[in-house]
Amino acid sequence: MFAVARGTVRMSSSSTDGRAAAVLRSLPLDSRRHLLARWVARAAPALAASLVLTGASVAALRPAAATAVSALAIAAAGGLAIPALHIGLGGLFPRYDGPNPVAVALGPGGLFALVLSTGLSLFSTLAVSRELRLLLGGLLRIHVPAWPLLLAFFFAAALAAAIPMALAAQALTRSDISLG
Repeated sequence: MFAVARGTVRMSSSSTDGRAAAVLRSLPLDSRRHLLARWVARAAPALAASLVLTGASVAALRPAAATAVSALAIAAAGGLAIPALHIGLGGLFPRYDGPNPVAVALGPGGLFALVLSTGLSLFSTLAVSRELRLLLGGLLRIHVPAWPLLLAFFFAAALAAAIPMALAAQALTRSDISLG
C-alpha cells in the first residue's frame, strides 16, 4: 500500500562520475554542495514517484484516513531519505574505475545502500500496516501502537539520510582520486 521509492531510486553517487571526478575535484566546489546538488536532482523524482505510487495505492485501497496520511508521510520521508542514503554511501565507497553504473552499484557501497534502503522500506510497512502490527503484537504478546513506529521510522529515515551524507562530505574532502 505504500511506495517508499521502492524500485525508483538507483545507486547514484559520486562514483558514477568516473574519470570526470578528477575534473570535478579541480573545480572550486565544496563537497557538501556537490552532494546536496546530487541529492536535490535525485530526491525530486524519487519523492514524486513515491507520492504518486502511494497516492494510487491509497485511492485503490481506500484505507482509514489516519492510515492514508501515515502512508503518504512515510512515502515522502522515504522518497527523500533513500536518495541521500545512496548518494552518501556512494561517496563513502567510491568506485571511479567502475566500467559501468551497474558495476558501481554492485560495489560495497551499492550493496550496503541496497540492504539499508530495503530495511527502511520493510520497516515502513510495519509502521503503516495495522495487520502487521497486530501480527507482531501477537508474536510478542504486547500491543504495538502505530505512533511509536511512525516516529521511529521518521527518526531512522533522518539518520539514514544525514549520517551517510555527512560522512561522504568529509570523505570526499579528504580523499584523493585514484582511477585504477
